[in-house]
Amino acid sequence: MAHEVNYENLPIDIHYNKLTDWLINRRHCQQNWPASALVVRDKINQALKTLPDVNEVVDIMKNSKITYFHVKEIMSLLSQDSESGKKNILGQYSNELTKAWSEILNLYEKNNLYLAESGQIMSRNVNYEIPDLKRQIARCQQIEKDCFKKESDNTSKAADYKHKYQNSCKKYGIKGDKIKVELFELAKELPQLLCDLTNAVKSLNPVVDYYGNFIDFIVERNDFSGDSLPMVKFIINKGNCSMYEWRTGQPPITIIDEHQLTIEEQNDKCAQDDSIDWGNIEESNEVNFEDIDFDMSQITVESSENNETNGGIDWGDDTETTDKTSKEPAKIKERGVARGNDALTVLEALDTRNLLMEDLMELEFFLNQRLNELREPVNTLSMSQFENASQDILLSPEDISSMINLVKTAWDLFALEHTKHLLQIKRSPKYVERLEESLRQNLILADKMVFQEKEMARRRQEAQREEGELQPKLDALRSETKELKKQIEGEVSKKYKNRVVNIIGEINVI
Repeated sequence: MAHEVNYENLPIDIHYNKLTDWLINRRHCQQNWPASALVVRDKINQALKTLPDVNEVVDIMKNSKITYFHVKEIMSLLSQDSESGKKNILGQYSNELTKAWSEILNLYEKNNLYLAESGQIMSRNVNYEIPDLKRQIARCQQIEKDCFKKESDNTSKAADYKHKYQNSCKKYGIKGDKIKVELFELAKELPQLLCDLTNAVKSLNPVVDYYGNFIDFIVERNDFSGDSLPMVKFIINKGNCSMYEWRTGQPPITIIDEHQLTIEEQNDKCAQDDSIDWGNIEESNEVNFEDIDFDMSQITVESSENNETNGGIDWGDDTETTDKTSKEPAKIKERGVARGNDALTVLEALDTRNLLMEDLMELEFFLNQRLNELREPVNTLSMSQFENASQDILLSPEDISSMINLVKTAWDLFALEHTKHLLQIKRSPKYVERLEESLRQNLILADKMVFQEKEMARRRQEAQREEGELQPKLDALRSETKELKKQIEGEVSKKYKNRVVNIIGEINVI
């Protein structure tokens, strides 16, 4: 005989999301329960306003929503009080507050309204309220993570920009405390640099003599080399004299260096303004700038035949050093007074610098060609060509190599970035302003990174504070929902002779 199953001992499993429908289908609750719940909810809101301010009541009111089970707790507290718990001869409560909560309790129990509403509250907590709090907390945690990463990135970038600024200042030989003042102070080094260059050019006198003698011997004319290397010969004879003397052949009586006056004016102006405005980093999102490039590969040399129309070497914007005196009427020029471009030295002026560079290149090219010829195997034609040459022409490869080194020394001094940098500072205040602005950009960007770092720290702290407020709410709602689940299971169990009731689904993993 088959074993009979006692169905009364089997547990009742109800999915949390279908609890309300389950109650209605089994006629524990009515279909129109939401309308009745609204009436009860309105009475609860009115009754809450008159509740006494005692600890037990305050703890109950901290819950997210007052349910039937909270109403039972309130009634228990009120009925235990000697004043509010008094009843008349008919068994009714005399206290109006207790009477109101008693009415609410009766309305809840009528047609098991409390079960339907509690099931709905539990379902809403599991489906909406708890997931929403979880999303808010996850969003806060993501903001904290992103802000922390951006803090680190901005700290690193700020350090990089400050390092770039320090390296740039070091490259130009300044500390960076007062950029413009320090740049103008650098111009004081220019005379010594030009003096060294002048001495280097003067040391080429034997090289120039050898070059001239060689040309005269080859063309068999004693005067043919007179027009060669004009700039080198001029500096050997006259030194680094003024452009006025180069142009007229006579030294000036007075030199008015307008470029030097400009530098002194700028120094005075900078000395009066100790503060540096680094810009509004809060309003600028991006700062685009380009470093000034002193690449000597940009120098282009044309043939010496085009010297009259093209200087041959491109030194950049030199509009401020144009010969202003040449544009003035001859009648207003003061005899013996060098001003404007005439006040510059031949190593400062653009045209004469170009001529000098071309002369140095011509010398180096000739010496290298001559060195290659001497290192080639001796042939009959070569021996016959230099048979009658003097000892001044018949130099050894070692002598030629020494001359090449002298030319390279002069060339290297002239091609120094620092030399060109100082020349630009002296002749162009706008160049100094552009350079100062370029150097400032690194500090502006560094300040911007520091500002953004602080902003990220502020946002991260706000997210942490918000997470700290949300987490207790989530924990409390979880606890309330789990407690409500147990209470509903107990109430349903009573209606089925205390059979075990299990509410299943996602509610068990919240």
